[in-house]
Amino acid sequence: MRRGETSTFRFVLVSLCSNIKRAVILSEVWRALCAKRSRRTPRPLTPPNPSTFQPRHHEVDLQQSVCRYSIHVPRLPRSILALVILSLAAHAQIPKTYIGFDRNVYPGDTALPALRRHFDFTSFWLTNPPGSNRNTWTGKRAILAAQGFGFLALANGRTESQIKAGLTTPAAQGQKDATTAAASAQREGFPPHTLIFLDQEEGGRLTPEQSDYLFAWTETLAATGFRPGTYISGQPVPDGPGQTITTAQDIQQQVAARHLHPITLWVYQDTCPPSNGCVLTPPPLASSGTPSAEVWQYAQSPRRRANTAACAKTYAPDNNCYAPDPAIGHLILDLNVAATPDPSHGR
Repeated sequence: MRRGETSTFRFVLVSLCSNIKRAVILSEVWRALCAKRSRRTPRPLTPPNPSTFQPRHHEVDLQQSVCRYSIHVPRLPRSILALVILSLAAHAQIPKTYIGFDRNVYPGDTALPALRRHFDFTSFWLTNPPGSNRNTWTGKRAILAAQGFGFLALANGRTESQIKAGLTTPAAQGQKDATTAAASAQREGFPPHTLIFLDQEEGGRLTPEQSDYLFAWTETLAATGFRPGTYISGQPVPDGPGQTITTAQDIQQQVAARHLHPITLWVYQDTCPPSNGCVLTPPPLASSGTPSAEVWQYAQSPRRRANTAACAKTYAPDNNCYAPDPAIGHLILDLNVAATPDPSHGR
């Protein structure tokens, strides 16, 4: 094989594979064939060291496929091998995502099989949801897990007005609420290190009272052995002349400045675009506008008209997002996309 052909193909591989480890693996397969053509003995293909490289699920598939094909490299025509490598490179660049739903009211045991046909994970309230004096999710973790659902474990937070009206300091309220959420997670059987998301629905930069409450909650929860997360706004709002801020950005900045425990982000951003509305083909997680978000709620019920004019037709005439299967009934849902089928690691 000519040197120019080898260099060109290496360039293509590196361009296709954003992860340099994938590019090295694929390039080594091609090098093995080139070495045979020039009657040199190729160096063995060495997979990445497991102690330093922890692949995601699609990277495991890639490594196994490359190693399997490399065994037969001498027998493959050059054109076929090129197609194999290009196909593997394309596969490596498309991270798999998972879709889930959330709602305040438990959907009912009979709806679970039909919901599971469409969704990988579900919300799970550990406390009373906003505006409710009871929690219908209590005692339902086992049946949801048996159906194969992953979880978004969720605890209700306090609004700014509720924090200011409290009889104790914002920090004391946050500590109390975190202790309540952790105790509920233990009763429900969630394993240690489960991610619990604090529901904070007011957008924009946090006020001092909101900051004191939220970070007291996350620090207290981290001390219980569970991991803290927040459900917060990923929608930019004005923040001074010519500036915008999201609640997610504000939290990340404060965590870094104050050297606090990491907080996993579940962002809501239903504006179309980047959202594509009430559809079961979710947008890429990376399109949420919050690069570090682990979960993105891309459709809400009812829809916010100012945000969703471009995708209004994907919602029902009453402006809600409904479950797609007639067997489920008339269930109102919010839709989410995540990089894992169990975002809270609660199974």
